[in-house]
Amino acid sequence: MGNFLEKLQSSDERIKRRWLIGLTAIVVVGVVYVWLAYFNNLLAGFNAPPQEISQPKGSFSFLATLKRGAAVIYDVFSEKLQVFGKILEKPREYIIQPPK
Repeated sequence: MGNFLEKLQSSDERIKRRWLIGLTAIVVVGVVYVWLAYFNNLLAGFNAPPQEISQPKGSFSFLATLKRGAAVIYDVFSEKLQVFGKILEKPREYIIQPPK
């Protein structure tokens, strides 16, 4: 391998450019192959038969769902406001050191 690299280093620019283009093409083909395999695997999950989703007992209305969602959002915001309020209530202590 070391002998090949020495031979390649001592060759003219045309030969070096051919090797560069050839190795780059091989790497590009490899990357595209891996990308297509990943894409194929990704799409295979979408072709699976759909699973049955069990519906809970009782019917849901738009208004009931909207109320539940608003309650969840309200709970999250009230919790964040409480945390923010606790931060503001903490005593402010600043340590100021004179420059040396």
